[in-house]
Order: sequence, then structure tokens, then C-alpha cells
Amino acid sequence: SAPVTISHCHFIGVANNGSNPFDNAIWFYHPVAGGVINITTNEFDHQWQSILLELQGDGAVVTSNNFHDLVANVYDATTYAPEGMEMLAYGGNNVSAPVTINSNSFSSYSGWSIALAGGYPDSGMAQFTDVTIENNQIAADGDGIVLRNYGTTPTEAAQGGVQNAVISANTITGTNSADSIGIWVSGANNNLSVSNNFISDVNRGISVEELNAGAGYATGLVAFDNSFTGDATAVYNGSAAPANIVNASGNWWGVNTPAGVLALVTANVD
Repeated sequence: SAPVTISHCHFIGVANNGSNPFDNAIWFYHPVAGGVINITTNEFDHQWQSILLELQGDGAVVTSNNFHDLVANVYDATTYAPEGMEMLAYGGNNVSAPVTINSNSFSSYSGWSIALAGGYPDSGMAQFTDVTIENNQIAADGDGIVLRNYGTTPTEAAQGGVQNAVISANTITGTNSADSIGIWVSGANNNLSVSNNFISDVNRGISVEELNAGAGYATGLVAFDNSFTGDATAVYNGSAAPANIVNASGNWWGVNTPAGVLALVTANVD
């Protein structure tokens, strides 16, 4: 198959007409490699989830899109926060081809902006191994960049997650809400490089957590040359294990005293 390109479109969700749906503007299910998915220079608004890509075996390029005014969905008394884009790998279908998310903008909603998950409940494990997220402008409140590993045991987690990703030169601006996170590393998404990002006014700038108890935290995370200002906690590490230490040297913390820096990071952040 040839590559697929979607460009210069305006996707307006049915919430614009007062509905309350689980709607997607673009949904790809691509279990057999068949060409790169290119989504560029589009506008998305009034959906619950703008882009969902599943099993994009030949990779994807999502660039220069504008996501704004997305809407939550309420179903069976549960509220589901809106999502700009989510990419899923599962069922042993690893995505080793490049995935590039570049120069998009997100604003005027509260939810996730960019999310990737390796593995999915009841669907088996898989990995992304070549992901670059750079030069995005994220002013939507909530969680800016979310990486998830759905493994329920260390063995499963070793087969899943978003590995060796590069997150660089993004601007993530929150509104000081209590549960907002700039970059959320949930589960064993290992060897992550986070550099030259500007993360401000969120509850946690970078948050390293365990998604499923006992399955493990990220290892090898290096955060260098970033700016953290106005964040309640700049770097949070939920693990005390030496293997999960976060290397966060060489950043700007909005303060210039050792005590001030220590107050902005948790234990096991070097």
C-alpha cells in the first residue's frame, strides 16, 4: 500500500451540535504495514478524541496541526477527559518505524494532548522504539505528554511501553491545576531523553510513576537543559530504587539556590 496523507482539513466534532459522544476525527487501525501515515496542517475541535492510531507499523508523522476546544465525554456517570491524539501498539505488533510528532498546538481544553501506549489491557504487549516528540506548543490544561506501559508484571513490561523516545523543545504551559502533569511517564518507558523543554505552571513537570503495581518504573530517564518554572514539583519520582534514578542535572528550576532546587524535586532525582 502507498502512504496515507491527510492534510488541510478542518474536523469539527458533533459536540459542536450539543451532543456528548465518544467521537474521533481520524481513526486508523493498521495491523499490516502499508505505508507511513501523514497527518499534517489540519484543525481539530469539538471532538472527544481527535486522532487515534492503532498499530501504525510503517510509522507516522503528525505535524503542524491545531487542536483546540476538545470536549469530555460522560458515560455511566464517569467523565472521560478529551484527548488530542493517542497512539497504541499491542498484540505483539511492535512499531519500530519512526513516529514523529512535531510542531502541533493544543489549547482551550482540559485533558491529554499527546499520548502513546505500548501494550493495552486484554490486547497483549508491544513497543514503540523510535518516537520523537518535539516543537509542540501545549497550552491545554491537564497532561501534556503521556507515555504508558500497560504491562502487569515485569516480564510483560519488558515487552511493552515507549522505549528510547526523544522529547525535545516542547513548550508545556498549565494553569496550576492540582492534577496537571507536563510529561507523565507511567510504567517502564525506558531510556527516555527529555531536553530543551519549557514546562511551566503545572503540578508536576515530569512525573515518573508505576502504572500497574509491581510491574516497574522507567529506567534510564535523562532530563537535561529544560526550564521548569511555576511548577509545584518540577520532577517527581515515585520509585526509591537506584535502578530508577532520574538524571536531572543541568536544568533551570526557576530558582538559583540548592535549597530551592531540592524543594522542587523528590527523592531519587539526581
